[in-house]
Formats: sequence, C-alpha cells, structure tokens
Amino acid sequence: MPTGEYVKYEDREAEDGGAVLYGLDRELAEKAKLKFDPQLETDARAWIEGVLGEKLADGPLQPELKDGVVLCRLLNTIKEGSCAAPSTSKMPFKQMENISRYLEGCSKLGVPSYDSFQTVALYENKDWMAVLNNIHSLGRVAQKVEGFSGPTLGAKLAGANKRNFTEDQLRQSAAAPTFIGKGSHGGATQSGMFDGSKNIVRTDLPAGCSDAMTRMTMGSSGLASQAGSVDAGRNIVRGATPAGKENAAAKAAPVAAACAPSDASNAVARCLDMGSGGGATRATYVKYEEREAEDGGSVLYGLDRELAEKAK
Repeated sequence: MPTGEYVKYEDREAEDGGAVLYGLDRELAEKAKLKFDPQLETDARAWIEGVLGEKLADGPLQPELKDGVVLCRLLNTIKEGSCAAPSTSKMPFKQMENISRYLEGCSKLGVPSYDSFQTVALYENKDWMAVLNNIHSLGRVAQKVEGFSGPTLGAKLAGANKRNFTEDQLRQSAAAPTFIGKGSHGGATQSGMFDGSKNIVRTDLPAGCSDAMTRMTMGSSGLASQAGSVDAGRNIVRGATPAGKENAAAKAAPVAAACAPSDASNAVARCLDMGSGGGATRATYVKYEEREAEDGGSVLYGLDRELAEKAK
C-alpha cells in the first residue's frame, strides 16, 4: 500500500499558480495542462501586440487579458465600434462584463460559435486553451474584415467561389450518371472481392463451357450432370435397349419369343430369369404329364419345388 505524501498549502498554491484544487477540479486542470500548446500563446501574444502597437507585460498572457480591457481594444482596432468601450473598474463583475462584450463583438464579426468560450474560462482560468483558440479564430476572421490591414494570424478563411453554368451545361450534367448510378449500371464491380483460390479446378470442361463460368452456373445451365455416378449394371432389361446394353437385349429377345407356348392345354410355360446381371437363359417347356411323373405324382412350383429339391 503506497504511503501518503504531505505537501504544505503554500507549496501546493505555488505549484498550481495561486489556486489550490482538489478532486475533480484538480483532474480537469491537469488534463487542461496536457492540452496546452505554448506556441499558440506565443503567436497570440505577438499578434495582439502587433495589432495594438504596444508591448504587453512579461509573464503569462492570461493575467493581461483577464479584465477584458485588452480584448475589447483589440476588437475595436480591427473594426471600430465592434463593442462598447471597456470599463477600467477593478470590480469582478465589471471585468466579466468586458469579456461578455468582447464575445458579442466576435459573433458580430463572424467568429463561429464553436470558437467562443465561457466568461469564467478566461476570468477564472478554467479553460485557457478555449481562449487561445478564440483569439486564433478572430485572427483568421480579421483578414476578411473590410478596412483592416494589420498583421495576420493563422490561415485565411476560404471565400465563396460562385460558378455560372450555361443551360447546355446544366442539361448535360442532369443526364450524366452519378457515382452511385455508375455502380448500378455496371460501371463499378465487385471484381476481386471474393477469394477463388480454393475453388476446384476442372480440366475436363464440357463443350461450350469457358473457364470463366462458375460451377453453379454449369449446374443450372445443364452443362454439369451426374452421368457415371449411378451403377446401371444390374438393371433389369424391360424392352427398350439402352446405350451399351445390346448384348442383354439380344439375350432377352429369344426368351420373349419363346414365352408363348404352342400347346397351352398340355404344356406349362416356365421362364427362368437368371437375375438382373444382364443375361437370361433359354426357357425350357415340359408337359404336365412328364413333370407329374418326374415329381412322383405331384407337380410343385416355386418355393415348394425348391424345398422339395433340397429335401432330395
């Protein structure tokens, strides 16, 4: 656990510049010190002295501007009558009134509101950087004030650059596509935004299919198929002869011709299918009397015949 550090009030007062701050006020003051740029104060002092034509007292600039007198004189030098004559009273409220008059005059000259500051920011030194930013903004605006030829501070503000177009130019621009419209009309593409390094590369592309065609397009267009992925070697041949099945069709033709018995009353047709392997044996026809004698007086079929043969 860190040990406490004790500082005398006088030492802390000298360190903080005359005001002893605690808690949140001290944290804000420390953050303001980190934002402080000494060069901004040096440039602001040099510009004020150049416009007024007099030297300010040495030391920090804030005490010189605290009563608002110098600022009001600065504003009236840039443009006469910008603000009322400042009060030289030492009363705090009179000095704060001078600062308020200066801020009103800045607004009339065209200083943006975001470059303004609160009265206490200067009088109580709450936000010295906001005061310096306001002075630099006034220096930029002063360069556009009519009749002012004094020294400048900061970059010159940009002015209006009005352009006049003919009727033909306006009509031509109205018909021209915008940047957004170019995207929807094919001017802009998403080429190169997708990683195609892991795509499967096919070397046997179908006829009429270019490398630029995607695999999804090939499928939806009928260029890709599942030919060869299904085994049709065990299909039963029905009638039509598929490609590559001429031998099976030739074997099935005699069987179909022989399946019509010449003597339906005395003969029983028995067609033996050799399975779905693509071939069939020739049918054998036996008379009922012969089969009856062969089977011992009973003619069996199907499973009964197979069981009887196994029993033998």
